[in-house]
Amino acid sequence: MDFPYYSLRDGFESTLLLVSDSPKPTDLTLAIRSLTGETVLTHMTIQPQAKLPVDLRKLLTELGADPTGAFAEGSVSVYFIGTIMPVVGQLTMTNPARRLVHESEMVENDPGRSDIPAVLNGLWWGLAGGRDGRVMVSNMSGDLKVADVFLDFGGKQHPSAPLVFNPHETKVLSIPQLLADINVSVSEAPEGGITVIQRGAHPALIAQGKVTDSATGFSTTLEFPDPARQHASAVHASGIPIGTPTKDSPFRGVGTFTPHVIVRNTLGAPQSIRITVEYPTGAYTAKGPERYNAGHVAKEFDGEAGEGTGTLSLGPFSVGAYSTQDISLDAAVSQLPQPLPYCSIRARYSGPPGSVIAEVVSVDETHRGPRPALTRGVQRPLPGKTL
Repeated sequence: MDFPYYSLRDGFESTLLLVSDSPKPTDLTLAIRSLTGETVLTHMTIQPQAKLPVDLRKLLTELGADPTGAFAEGSVSVYFIGTIMPVVGQLTMTNPARRLVHESEMVENDPGRSDIPAVLNGLWWGLAGGRDGRVMVSNMSGDLKVADVFLDFGGKQHPSAPLVFNPHETKVLSIPQLLADINVSVSEAPEGGITVIQRGAHPALIAQGKVTDSATGFSTTLEFPDPARQHASAVHASGIPIGTPTKDSPFRGVGTFTPHVIVRNTLGAPQSIRITVEYPTGAYTAKGPERYNAGHVAKEFDGEAGEGTGTLSLGPFSVGAYSTQDISLDAAVSQLPQPLPYCSIRARYSGPPGSVIAEVVSVDETHRGPRPALTRGVQRPLPGKTL
């Protein structure tokens, strides 16, 4: 399994968390790579059903690599032997001083099954006002790779310079610089999409992005979901804070939240988007210990339980060809029975499955200082469901 990016620069720490689902110990080989593809290897064993946190700065120092120099940024691969997926993981980057947090999602990549798509589709949003947007693309193979890059905004698809990757190389792409290279300012394209099309028969490039504002502590992770895994024209995010969360919410006391649904239309024709906010009612909203003493299961509400689910429909919203739109749900907050612990959000679109990419985030409107101002929802496709 591969992770496209880690960072130990500018006050960041990176921790790789591995989780075993195997009844037996699993031997692992960990490869940490610099931006240029230089590699250090180490071996470790994770015990059955165990969690294994790995501090990359500490590990690199122990291995004699320089975490402040060549190995301050790069990618990570974890190798193991097995016919199933006995270990999964996530890499988290944190900057305690600036209260910034980013995640690097695992990509399964083995000889029998790979989740690496030939086309990487992502989006950026909210770059106005001094925010920075970056996309990290890593070549996880030992071969030279070439990719074509396109930027979508303003109703058009704009070609950018092709990228050439040496074996195991990671490139950090600045969205403002990519725009400047085609004589466009961030103010002209605060939202947009990026497409990386890999040449050749064996895709090996994976990507992760981020939008940050160091002054306010605003940070979010930008994902590159595989459109081929969407079997319906809808995406879904659960566990989203909305309004001022209840006392039994995992987001209690953090702030007051407004969800945003950022949608990118990858087609050359407009699409309509309908959004449904699903929120817990009845047993789900029981307060305090009674929620558990009454025998209710303390599981994350995902909007799919049916009973005990309220809904609020919004839209339709029109998203132009090759465009990205930030849809704020501020109007929805006043229409819901507040307070709520959290909600679930679905976005249905008019085009074919995979033609829309979405990020769901919830912005804390009460804190503008150096602390996280954003909680990100998890986008996932809805296989086999028609909404």
